[in-house]
Amino acid sequence: KLAAEMEADELLDLINAIYTSIDHCAECIGHVWKVEIIGDCYLALVGGPTPCDNHAYRATCLALAIVETVERIGTRVQVPIQVRIGVHTGSVVAGVVGSAMPRYLITGVDCLITSALEKDAEPNTVLISEATERE
Repeated sequence: KLAAEMEADELLDLINAIYTSIDHCAECIGHVWKVEIIGDCYLALVGGPTPCDNHAYRATCLALAIVETVERIGTRVQVPIQVRIGVHTGSVVAGVVGSAMPRYLITGVDCLITSALEKDAEPNTVLISEATERE
């Protein structure tokens, strides 16, 4: 929707500001691996590829920080921005794939669960799985 309402350079500046702020949140939380960005989706892995204690707590803290950060940016630029986040704790298959443009890939059932949580989350909220809550 924003793409239809903003000039291309303004939209790219906004997206860059958002992703830069999310990267900063991830640095502050620690043990966050940014897997990829596709369009408006920021995929991160907490506690991998190197395991860490309290990964579920860190992931939840990161998610809440992202919601707060995105809302703050939206208020500052006077553009209504909505974010939905899913957080799940589980296992993934991970590794570098491809040769022309190699990239780090995570896949597996638990990735699908995370994606479903994100889709079911209300705007500007974090939806966590029971597995994450138990951690």
